[in-house]
Amino acid sequence: MRLLREESSEVAGSRGLLCPEVTRLSTLPRPRLPAARTTTIGWLSKASELATAHQATLWVLAVVALVLDIVTTTYGLQVGLAEMNPVVNYLLPMLGLAGTFTLLKGLAMLVGLLAWWAMPKPHRGIVPLGLVLLWGVAVTSNSLLLADVLL
Repeated sequence: MRLLREESSEVAGSRGLLCPEVTRLSTLPRPRLPAARTTTIGWLSKASELATAHQATLWVLAVVALVLDIVTTTYGLQVGLAEMNPVVNYLLPMLGLAGTFTLLKGLAMLVGLLAWWAMPKPHRGIVPLGLVLLWGVAVTSNSLLLADVLL
């Protein structure tokens, strides 16, 4: 659809338009957008900068969450809980518990480190934050299941 409005020469001429035949609706004033920091992208950028400022702490928390995931999963398997991850279920008979965890958790850390290295410096904190959140969910889930079985 074309957004054009035709006007007579007299009306267009009285407005001082360069093109007396046609006035484009796209020349109407547009509302101003809010400042970048108040938009979603601005908020996410600010959050990633905050995570980057604390990335050393986030890496420590990621390693702690990784260890807690291994401990709670191992203990859960010992008390009779079943592993829900099909990849782990496939690898456990072939590699054993230590081999499976070494492979999968090592691969996750390697991907995380490569992503951190490839990420622009102001946003690198997103990577350890993501690892903390993912492994934190796994630890929470494992802990709730263990509490249900043991208590």
